[in-house]
Amino acid sequence: MITSSQLNTYLFCPRLLFLEAVLGCTSSNEPSEEGRLLHDKLSPNEVFLESSELGLKGSIDVVENENIPIEYKRGKPFDKNKPWDEHAVQLCSLALLMESNHIEEKVPFGYIWYNAARRRVIVDINDSLREKTLTTIKDCLRLLESSTLPPVHQNRKKCTGCNQLPNCLPDEFNIEKEKNEQSLSKILSPNIEGQFIYIDNYGSKVSRKEDLIQVTSIDGEKKTVGAGMVNQIVIQQPTNLTSGFLELCGKENIPIAILDYSGKWQGSFHGPMTKNVLTRTKQYQIFQDPEISLIYAKILIEAKIINQRVWLRRYLGKDHLISQKLQNIITRLNSAKSSLELLGYEGEAAKVYFSAFEELLKDTDFTWAGRKKHPSTDPVNSLLSFGYSLLLQQVITACYLGGLDPYLGFLHGTKHGKPSLALDLMEIYRTPIIDSAVIGFIKRKQCEPKDFEYLGESCVIKQSTRKDFVQTLVERFKDEIIHPIFKYKTSYQRSIHVEARLLAFSLLSKQEDWKPFTWR
Repeated sequence: MITSSQLNTYLFCPRLLFLEAVLGCTSSNEPSEEGRLLHDKLSPNEVFLESSELGLKGSIDVVENENIPIEYKRGKPFDKNKPWDEHAVQLCSLALLMESNHIEEKVPFGYIWYNAARRRVIVDINDSLREKTLTTIKDCLRLLESSTLPPVHQNRKKCTGCNQLPNCLPDEFNIEKEKNEQSLSKILSPNIEGQFIYIDNYGSKVSRKEDLIQVTSIDGEKKTVGAGMVNQIVIQQPTNLTSGFLELCGKENIPIAILDYSGKWQGSFHGPMTKNVLTRTKQYQIFQDPEISLIYAKILIEAKIINQRVWLRRYLGKDHLISQKLQNIITRLNSAKSSLELLGYEGEAAKVYFSAFEELLKDTDFTWAGRKKHPSTDPVNSLLSFGYSLLLQQVITACYLGGLDPYLGFLHGTKHGKPSLALDLMEIYRTPIIDSAVIGFIKRKQCEPKDFEYLGESCVIKQSTRKDFVQTLVERFKDEIIHPIFKYKTSYQRSIHVEARLLAFSLLSKQEDWKPFTWR
């Protein structure tokens, strides 16, 4: 059963309806909130009707003279005395609902009140409009039973101000499909960046004060910030979290990451997962297909090695032997016949890539003896591991918002408790965001070997230096770049979210043509 408002949405943009009703994408902006508030104000006693015969339900804002429906809209009519077609169909569907609920006479006409114009427009409920409405109901039901994402609307003016821009990504999607790298029309996703809260003081308390987040240190010092301005919270010391604070984070979809003292990611708190079950179903189906899974894994590994190679060329020169070795591995990737063979190439590339760190760190006070993870045995590895933990949290959040299951990947498999897809996507951004930030942090002499301490075999960043490094990483996430594919300015953080949604679109369209972020 569909709603009368969904008919309006379908005629405005079928893709918009699919995103909201099938994929369950939720998003609001100022116009949509204004429309909601207008209905709450003008129609507190709306009449709800439904018809199993029509497969339709809906709410009538006002009924005048017992058989005249009135619908409220926030904007202006198409012309002085003509409504928008989708509004007329919505009103007609309400008339059909009234008639199917035992109104003796046919509804002759109705009104649409356009609040911005302060005018109501009469709509004749004639046979032509009735036929169009019944056809739209059938088309709408057919779409809701489909698993195919409709194309971007040809009338791009409709995209401006649409509340689903962060989920639809119309320009990015078209470029991916058409392989056409023309300049975009600046219809971009809203800014998902916000304030980063990092808590590493023992015994702090985090609570809620209305729509504010309040952090109180053990000595009574308080810091307060609006929940709507917070993008992420990271906790690295024993901290008291109130239920009100957790409720607010769930409501505002603010992710919380928990790190141990060494900086290793231990888990996350997220708000409700998006309702787009279809995307996750496609993800599970593709995971069960070894051939397609291998294609996506190759795409990820190729993007990772390309980014490693481009970054090293900037530091070591384009003709360096290590750059040549990485290019050789890239050319051999497509020959991999299994994920195990592909992981072999990835391991070979990692060994070659990290061998360059000794040269990168020359003229500094730090040494390099290779990548060591569990535990990090030296300062450089400690910085890398800490940075990767913060990056992982960003990618997990992007997966959830994109409707993906972060625990089912194509490259890292399905190890229990391991966010495999997030780790897959993270491979693309390790070098551009974290590795470059670590080397820059060291070369700018923002830390010295004495800023680290050893707990058994594990090397840990001291608290004062850790705060400086966190700030460096936050700034790195917010750094603006020219996106190599879409040619507009964006931050690394926003790029991660775009990447997750484009991967979701690729899974839905059953086309392995996803082209991830790579430096050029």
